[in-house]
Amino acid sequence: MRRAVAVAILSVIAMLTAGCAVGSLASNTGPTGPTQTWSTVKNQMVHVDETVKFEFLLLNPFAKPINPVGVADYVVTTVGQERIEADPDEYGRFRFEYTFSSFRPGDEVEIRSSAFKERSGRDFMKIGGDWMRAESPFNEPDTEAASDVLCFEVYQGVVRARINAGTCELEPDTGVLTVKLLDGETRTIYIDRPHRPGFVIMGPDESQAYWMEYKTRGDEVNKQGLTDFEFVIYDSAGQPHKVTGTFDTP
Repeated sequence: MRRAVAVAILSVIAMLTAGCAVGSLASNTGPTGPTQTWSTVKNQMVHVDETVKFEFLLLNPFAKPINPVGVADYVVTTVGQERIEADPDEYGRFRFEYTFSSFRPGDEVEIRSSAFKERSGRDFMKIGGDWMRAESPFNEPDTEAASDVLCFEVYQGVVRARINAGTCELEPDTGVLTVKLLDGETRTIYIDRPHRPGFVIMGPDESQAYWMEYKTRGDEVNKQGLTDFEFVIYDSAGQPHKVTGTFDTP
């Protein structure tokens, strides 16, 4: 028994001294605990046009972060056909961000990050906005040290409000939608116009009620949970109508 334990301990020490590392990719938009900033949950939700921050760490067999010096020099992240490279900061963290502007609700997106150690210069160089592979016959391919993957489902928040205006017609241009975020900031939205996306007013229906609908942008929702809103609009008699509520932001 003692011999087995000793062998196991020696194996772990050998892994550590050999530079064995595991990759850990996290985002700032997935589910987290009350004191956490980064989420490593493998399947997450992301809003259309949302800018997400990512962090890639190298971990030892005990799941503790290690210094990447001597293990990895940079991290390559692929999103579809897009390539992002990140260098370590002073704390050994590889951080970058990505805006989900080319995806639509319902799309599933894989984010794959891999850490590489240079051997004779990086495999790719960015020239004129394009990534070009180094074609030198003396170039040795870089060595992959660790990797990790997160999967995202793209969604879009929708704000809907029912307005009972009685026999009066609503004045759409007077409407103001205010979205209230958890950090205390607000977003103000007006009626939809060319070159200025906004809410639309529909109705009246058979019950003389109107409906307001607005499809949110990535910076107009909380990272998770519910988002509060307030909608105020005036009718043709000059009377205000206010609706407050919440909408889901998974």
